[in-house]
Amino acid sequence: MSGQLAQPLGFAHRGGAARAAENTLSAFRAALAAGATGLETDVRLTADGVPVLLHDDRVWSAGRPLRIRTTTRDRLPLFVPALAELYAGCGSAYDLAIDILDVAAVGPVTDCARSVEAVRGLWLCYPNLPTLMWWRTRFPDVRLVLSTTRRVVGRRPERLAMQLRAAGVDAVNLRARWWTPRLVDRFHQHGVLTLGWHADSTRRLRRVLSLGCDGVFCDDVAVMLTALTAAR
Repeated sequence: MSGQLAQPLGFAHRGGAARAAENTLSAFRAALAAGATGLETDVRLTADGVPVLLHDDRVWSAGRPLRIRTTTRDRLPLFVPALAELYAGCGSAYDLAIDILDVAAVGPVTDCARSVEAVRGLWLCYPNLPTLMWWRTRFPDVRLVLSTTRRVVGRRPERLAMQLRAAGVDAVNLRARWWTPRLVDRFHQHGVLTLGWHADSTRRLRRVLSLGCDGVFCDDVAVMLTALTAAR
């Protein structure tokens, strides 16, 4: 089976968390230096409106937890990068998939990407379709991804595929092991890209790519690149 894209995409999950501290500038730099053409990260918004790259809603500093949403950027530890620092340190010549963990961050994230002409490579991931529909009206030039579960897809995936197509959502992201030939085919029939997350072994990468999925998220950049090369 072939994917909708000419070449499947590979996103280094949190910068390649298998070999570097996740969501750090050193991880992102290492992933790109190794040959990754896509990065994945998580975004939260600080109290002063700065999008920072962190999965958890708080971080430890000086022996105490700081909640991201109630802490200003200057009070966060240096190892927590801002999105602007990612672009400043790594440029923007790559695809960037972002799990939006605070809906208030979507505007600042898009503004930041737009300021460095990186919007075309931006993939905004979120689990709620009505929210994605609203984002499409505000941000017509970004890629939107529904991150969802097998239960939500249900027994009639074509129904969800039609909804995504009508809403202008570009892709659906499922756990890699949940993809089947039938599921991939149903979404592709309606022009919706298929992405697989947690594709963290050679066997799983080979399987999901052989199904025709359009992209994978993997913690190990070297393993991912080897599988992508074989798939091409």
